[in-house]
Amino acid sequence: MVLVFCPNMEGGIMFNLKSLSSTSLLFAAILLGWYYSLTYAKGHWEIIRDPQWKTDFYCVCFVDSLYGWAVGEDIIIHTDDGGKGWSTQNYEAVGYWAEFKSIYFVDSNTGWAVGANAKNVILHTNDGGKTWIGQEIPELDWPITIWESVYFIDENKGWVAGWCGSAQYRLFGGIAYTKDGGKTWKIQEDSLDIRLYDIVFIDSLKGWSCGQSGTILHTVDGGKTWTKQQTGISEQVLSISFIDQDRGWAVGGNGTILHSDNGGEDWIVQTSGTDHCLESVSFVDSSNGWAVSSMGTILHTEDGGEIWRAQTGAEYVYLLSVCFVDSLRGWIVGRQGAMFRTNDGGENWVIQGDGINSTLTNIDFVDKDNGWAVGDYSTIIHTTDGGKDWKLQFNEYMSGGIITGFRTCCFIDTLYGWAAGDEGIMHTSDGGKSWQFQTTDIFCKGITFTDTLNGWAVGSTWGPEYSRIYHTIDGGESWNEQLCDTDYCLYDITFVDTNNGWVVGEDGRILLTDNGGEFWIWQRSGTHKSLYAVAFVDANNGWAVGENGTIIHTVNGGENWNLQTSGTTQDLQDVAFVDANTGWAVGRKGTILHTADGGDHWIVQESATEKDLLGVSFIDASTGWIVGEKGIVLKYSTLNAVENHNPSLLPATCLLYPNYPNPFLLASGRAGAGKTETTISYYLPAASQAVLRVYDTLGRMVRTLVDGQQLAGFHRAQWDGKDENGVSVPSGIYLVRMEAGNTTKSIKMVLVR
Repeated sequence: MVLVFCPNMEGGIMFNLKSLSSTSLLFAAILLGWYYSLTYAKGHWEIIRDPQWKTDFYCVCFVDSLYGWAVGEDIIIHTDDGGKGWSTQNYEAVGYWAEFKSIYFVDSNTGWAVGANAKNVILHTNDGGKTWIGQEIPELDWPITIWESVYFIDENKGWVAGWCGSAQYRLFGGIAYTKDGGKTWKIQEDSLDIRLYDIVFIDSLKGWSCGQSGTILHTVDGGKTWTKQQTGISEQVLSISFIDQDRGWAVGGNGTILHSDNGGEDWIVQTSGTDHCLESVSFVDSSNGWAVSSMGTILHTEDGGEIWRAQTGAEYVYLLSVCFVDSLRGWIVGRQGAMFRTNDGGENWVIQGDGINSTLTNIDFVDKDNGWAVGDYSTIIHTTDGGKDWKLQFNEYMSGGIITGFRTCCFIDTLYGWAAGDEGIMHTSDGGKSWQFQTTDIFCKGITFTDTLNGWAVGSTWGPEYSRIYHTIDGGESWNEQLCDTDYCLYDITFVDTNNGWVVGEDGRILLTDNGGEFWIWQRSGTHKSLYAVAFVDANNGWAVGENGTIIHTVNGGENWNLQTSGTTQDLQDVAFVDANTGWAVGRKGTILHTADGGDHWIVQESATEKDLLGVSFIDASTGWIVGEKGIVLKYSTLNAVENHNPSLLPATCLLYPNYPNPFLLASGRAGAGKTETTISYYLPAASQAVLRVYDTLGRMVRTLVDGQQLAGFHRAQWDGKDENGVSVPSGIYLVRMEAGNTTKSIKMVLVR
């Protein structure tokens, strides 16, 4: 007798497969198949966005079309293929902390990196960065000097420029020089009362340095003496580029571009066409040059700056450094891992880091293509292709000095939406092309709208610990406080129409209104765990999730709430349902839970990440998205998503996907009476020995489907319902077990004849 038991089904269901008639056996197998098709959903989560670099990049340097380096906060990276691929380099010589501001190589082996670090050293390599050593340099009257720029004319002679603050917080700008490759350094200038940001030389004698208050310094004796050149401006000058002893350009604040054709004796202002701060400039000859700004502006000139033309590709991204080696090939880096490269002079830019690695806290899609996500540092991003590409619409540098972390967003359609967070509520009526603050007085945790006029928010005008509920009837132009009588922190709010709404918060608090918020009443949740999110599909059916894996459910609008078994102790941060049965909850440590029966059973879905997942949005039962820590975005779709993966964002672990179809019916004496096989898909992150076998419920091996060395990538195997000897096996439940590397995965499948 073979017994099959489904322990997770309420009350349990047990079948004696040998005692059932053929008709009953078919029914039992179909029922079991139905259950497992619910429990092991055919859908697939794919990481569609996971920024490679989690840091700011301050400088990029290439010596030719292949060899380049970039530096930033605690990082040095290198490429030997023109920037297609990058690898990190070790720099233990500086100790436990470093912020690299500049890097310069004279050839593919010899280079230096400077900035601020725990040991106040300059880094040097003579093997392309495989090993870095620290070079001591005198301090500028302060324990840590920030060296902003480094420049060498050969493997021996070089200069660094930077600044420090004294004990009285007075600024000192300084320049240091070496003639032996950095073995010894000598301070050349340390009496300036400004910061110096850049330095450049065209030979061993002639050089320039630039800094605050429109300052450009020039030397004709290798830096022994420096004289100030007249620029006629007061804006800071951040970057300077000379192609010979006469012709040079400098850029800085408020879109400033300066040009000289006589070594800086005269500086002429050129029209940039922007008021954004220009952070870096690079010229390759007397005609072709590029400049980049803190707002994603890329400017290009083909006539030495007579006309500057804007190039597209990095809108609103904070760009900090540009480097071109000829009129075609160039690279740009910036904050939040921004990285771009071009092979056609900037007509087209390849995005390798879009400058968005902030943690994303919430997401909202209005259809299969259009969605928005919000997060830390005033981040708002938008997609028009279902998440394949994301564009930055707003960030902290556009906030007019109001630095905020967005916690929630809500869109009614492709035009009207709201984003809310620590410093208030913003609104757009054009799909995010422009955003305006509606109020900066509310610390907002949650927001919801039922149409373009009627909306509610939870937050406070005094701080996050003093929660209130706010209501608008004019699309957010004005917000009025509604009485809710609570000192508990409220985290989320939802309305199913203009009357019926719910709020959840700490200590299991739930409030209900059935009159648009004129009156709010308490509901008993049955838990004292904090509830972070709530979702209702109609006036009766709703769920709330929260602390330590808490999930509660109501079928009568909250008159009664019942605890559901989530199977996790991780904090659940958000929940979404598309109908009374089908929903998802997401949380810490990559947790994704799914139910197809209203939450009676929750199962864990593979996320392929350990990052915290904070927001979820679904438009139907087969299409959804999740956002979370460090800018990660996942997309859910049916199994064919395995075929449509993004090669740059593949999982880092082995994955075994549910077989399809499941259950699968095989012909039994009648030609064409069913499918001839079922397909099992799996993924290997690296080439390895892989074994894929089918077992029965007694643990006996039935069939080996795969046994051998396989390449990295997605693979498929088919099973035709036969054992090793080609004999058809009976109907029932079978296990597929995959072993690859140090990973073991298994799934269940149902065979019906």
